[in-house]
Amino acid sequence: MALFAAVSWCFAQGMRDKINVSSLALSLSSRIIFSVPLTMLVAVKLAILQAAWVALTVTSGIKAHTALVGLQEEGSMGAALKASLIIHLLALYWGIQVFHNVGYVSTSSSVAAWYFERASFDRGCCCFRPVVVEGLCRSLTYAFGSICLGSLLVAILETLLALARYAQSEARKGQNLVMVVVGCCFTCFLSCLEDIMKLFNEWAFIYVAIYGTNFVTAGKAVLNLVEEQGLRHMLTGVIADRVLLLGAVLSGAVGCANSVLIVMSAGEESAVSVSAVGGFAAIACTLFGALCLSPVGAGFRCLMICFVEAPRTLQAVQPALHDAFKELQLKALADAPPTAVGVPLGEPQYQRLVAP
Repeated sequence: MALFAAVSWCFAQGMRDKINVSSLALSLSSRIIFSVPLTMLVAVKLAILQAAWVALTVTSGIKAHTALVGLQEEGSMGAALKASLIIHLLALYWGIQVFHNVGYVSTSSSVAAWYFERASFDRGCCCFRPVVVEGLCRSLTYAFGSICLGSLLVAILETLLALARYAQSEARKGQNLVMVVVGCCFTCFLSCLEDIMKLFNEWAFIYVAIYGTNFVTAGKAVLNLVEEQGLRHMLTGVIADRVLLLGAVLSGAVGCANSVLIVMSAGEESAVSVSAVGGFAAIACTLFGALCLSPVGAGFRCLMICFVEAPRTLQAVQPALHDAFKELQLKALADAPPTAVGVPLGEPQYQRLVAP
């Protein structure tokens, strides 16, 4: 616990300059998302589709395994089973990523409409705004190819990571120390690569949502952002993710407490029953809270990209957040490496993917 506290303190010190901008951006993102609650409903429905996809792929994998065991000869059965396992793992991870990113791009499109086209965003009523449906349709049509490509890259890494963990587990059972060490190294490398790819996709899909570009062009825009601003904008998103995680945990704790109180007030005195109900409520409320808060995280990142692309637009509506973003930007420029002649890099020129 002392080591964990020390690491947390060091993390807080390193992120101290990002707390103010994260607070303001999360506050604005929350207001935008809760003015279009349909985004949260879309997130919940896509999560249901993810669960259905998991059930479908697992059932298909079991059926394929049974069929291969019954039909294939002993000599070729091993290779066929391994190929079937890899294909079903890839399909499982790919589908999960696609459903998640469809909701991510849809939410980013709605927040971008608030930023750039307020009249389009304000159409309809609070419970149903056409901008959310338009963003969902765009993510399922024009942007769907980019979503599938980016999701496939992550799914391949997740499949390789699952295979590496399986190989490491088999080596541990066989007490092969060399293969265990090699498996640990590959698992660590693939896990880091997967996290980097997911982080890259989060920012690339925002460019896809705003400009409707393909995944390759959006990836180049993200690389330009990293070259000009470093990783400050991306690391700011880490704080937002931790805050949203705490929000989901808080919703789980409140749900657990309410369910326990309801069960006890109904006259139930069995400790097992109360614990079971409380545990189920905690898990369900945490997952539901995380689903409802996931659009807020997407909106947070979208606001940062919108500021990078058009800072004056934010200055007119949210001057405090504009100043906080500008301060973060100036710190990134101050930390920029010097040029070949020793002169610090000047104000960056942001790449415009389309005409404003």
